[in-house]
Amino acid sequence: MRYFILIMFFLLLLIPVLALGNPFLVCDPQDNVEYYQISGSITANDIAAQPNGSLRYDLQDVAAATHKIQVKACNHLWGCSEQTEFSFKKKIPAAPSTIWISPR
Repeated sequence: MRYFILIMFFLLLLIPVLALGNPFLVCDPQDNVEYYQISGSITANDIAAQPNGSLRYDLQDVAAATHKIQVKACNHLWGCSEQTEFSFKKKIPAAPSTIWISPR
C-alpha cells in the first residue's frame, strides 16, 4: 500500500510538468539573484527569479522571427551582472499548400 501511495504521489507530481509544453527561456540556478532583465528584440519588465535563482520566461507570445536578446541577472542590493547574449528563431510552419478530399 505504501508503494501505491508513493507511485500515485509521483504521478500526480509529474503529470502537470508534462503538460507544460510551451517553450521557455531558462538558465541554471544562481546565488543572490532576485530578478532578471531581458532586453533586445524581446522587451520584458523585470522577471522575478525562481526560488532557486533560475530564470523561466514563457516564450509562447513572442512573434515569429529571429530574436537576439540580452539577459542580466540582478538583485536590489548590488545591481545587475554583465549581459549575456542569446539568439533564437521562432518559426511557425507554413500553411498546407494542397488540400483535397480522398475517397480512401
